[in-house]
Amino acid sequence: MTYGTETKEPDIIKIAKHLRFTSNYRLPQLYGLPKVHKPEVPKVIIPLSGKEPSFVRNSSTFVNEIGEYHLEPDEVLVSYDEKDLLPSLPISKPLDTLYYLLNTETNLFNRSKLNPWGLYATRALEIEAATPKAVT
Repeated sequence: MTYGTETKEPDIIKIAKHLRFTSNYRLPQLYGLPKVHKPEVPKVIIPLSGKEPSFVRNSSTFVNEIGEYHLEPDEVLVSYDEKDLLPSLPISKPLDTLYYLLNTETNLFNRSKLNPWGLYATRALEIEAATPKAVT
């Protein structure tokens, strides 16, 4: 028996016919984004991609440029993908940095109504959830 048929109200029964229940769902996630469009907020992220001499835009560019490069017998070519390096960061480092930044931020209460410890706890949970766990 559904809620609509249990109430015996025609309007609710009509609405309930269009509702579907699913077990395949994800809980909503709470996250914060810096208000970078505000003039008093310092720039947090400065894009560096494309400015370094070692920058390669895509795999086609890499193939073209590597063909012109000569490796000496004692040299090794190494390439890193930054997204694969993220899980190798110790969790304590970003959390300590976040804790320090929240403690030293003097203008935080003017920029956010959120409690800084709530921000810290939320971000700590996000970092922990995104970190791969060792399988034993």
